[in-house]
Amino acid sequence: MRSILKDKRGNALGIIFVIVFVFIIAIIALLTTALSKKFSAEFKKLDIPVNSTADQAINRMDTMAPKIADELVFFLFIGLNIGLIVSAVKTRFSVAVIFIFLILLIFAVVIAAGLTNLYTEFAGVSVMSVYSGQMPLTGFIFNRFTPLIICILSGLTMLIMYGKQTGGNTAF
Repeated sequence: MRSILKDKRGNALGIIFVIVFVFIIAIIALLTTALSKKFSAEFKKLDIPVNSTADQAINRMDTMAPKIADELVFFLFIGLNIGLIVSAVKTRFSVAVIFIFLILLIFAVVIAAGLTNLYTEFAGVSVMSVYSGQMPLTGFIFNRFTPLIICILSGLTMLIMYGKQTGGNTAF
């Protein structure tokens, strides 16, 4: 007999993990972008003689860093959600745990709303607002509709998990 608590693939805890992990990566990407821009600006103020290749590399890093960080967060979010849905397809669940799943989904939506507000405030600080404006995909992920996206993802996961149940085919 399998334990319900040992089988964590494709469930509400995975949805919570996705939103928290992507939030942490988004904050790290925003900080890294801001610090790299500040570092290169201070480096240019030093008047150290550099050749044109080094100067081009610094300028290219300044223009590419926000785009790379932004796309990293976006594709990580998409990839983790696809992995969560595939995991829900491949894992067998019992209908008896739907109440626990619903409670955890409400918890996931509350966490998503809190992290959305936290990211919005963090990105809205005057120092970070310049750099967060250069990361539109991350802003799209952590906009006011993030709790709705988590609700839709949770509903889709729940439909997949419990929709594939047949008469005598349960997880136990």
